[in-house]
Amino acid sequence: MYIWDVEKGKKYEEAVQAFELGEEFSGMLAFVGAGGKTTLIYQMAREWEKRGKKVIVTTTTHMQKPKEGFVEWKEGFISNIGEQNALEKRLWQERILTIGKTCTDAKHQGKIEGMPGETYVFLKQISDVVLVEADGAKKYPVKIPAAHEPVVPQETDATVMLLGYRAVGKRIEQVAYRAKELAEFLRKRVTDDIAFEDLQKIWFQEGGIGKGRHGKGYYMLSQCPKGAILELLEAFGHEKALFLYEEE
Repeated sequence: MYIWDVEKGKKYEEAVQAFELGEEFSGMLAFVGAGGKTTLIYQMAREWEKRGKKVIVTTTTHMQKPKEGFVEWKEGFISNIGEQNALEKRLWQERILTIGKTCTDAKHQGKIEGMPGETYVFLKQISDVVLVEADGAKKYPVKIPAAHEPVVPQETDATVMLLGYRAVGKRIEQVAYRAKELAEFLRKRVTDDIAFEDLQKIWFQEGGIGKGRHGKGYYMLSQCPKGAILELLEAFGHEKALFLYEEE
């Protein structure tokens, strides 16, 4: 697996390297869009763990509850020194923790949900890096945000905007979360195919997945087959801040 910088035509083994977020980086990244946000989040968490960082993974919407390293959110983490110290000690020991509230409704079974707004300030204070899943797409490779989306914390230092390659050449109704709304955004029919040019519109046009972004922006096309990389580099030219994420 490699991450390709489109502008430079250069490949990297790690997203942290590709984004030029070096050893000194400390802050919060939010992930929006569709096409593998959770996968990328945990990959980057492991990359920072190798660099000795304390990493918290969380969400402002919903995300899959991990089998290991999960901490149920408690109000006492902010208000109770004992609870706070216990959380910080566990973070020191395990290096990567996922923190959130377990969903209790049947619709979101097996998932966790976001927490009160002041929580994200606190999580940033006790860790080196906070990675936030700030958007939902129900595993579709492309989407257009609703009026209330994405939910990017004000404390975010950079926003990663994902779309999935597997949408290209497929009908909007097959591959899009909120297919009707996306078709209207692209001025197409739901039975029309997604083209490379459509991805650029979803990334860069007003009302696309960059809506609500905070801090520096990274645009990523995920799920890219190895055999398609040269074609993709040519298709997107020298688009700044755009990266291609190869499939494993």
